[in-house]
Amino acid sequence: MEFKEMFKTKQDCIDYITSIRWPHGFECPLCGSIRYWKKNKGRFECRDCHTETTVTNGTIFHKSTKPLLI
Repeated sequence: MEFKEMFKTKQDCIDYITSIRWPHGFECPLCGSIRYWKKNKGRFECRDCHTETTVTNGTIFHKSTKPLLI
């Protein structure tokens, strides 16, 4: 499958990264809990330890100034 066909929108990119990072659903990087709140700007907050993270946190895309989709 060609890149442009697979990643037509920014959300397609985010969904793909999410499926790789959390193949069985969200898991807190600090405590391992699967309970979370989805916050604005693509952030997740663990319901148990209140750690906030994003799907790109800890990846090569973390703090990147480049968009996921060009």
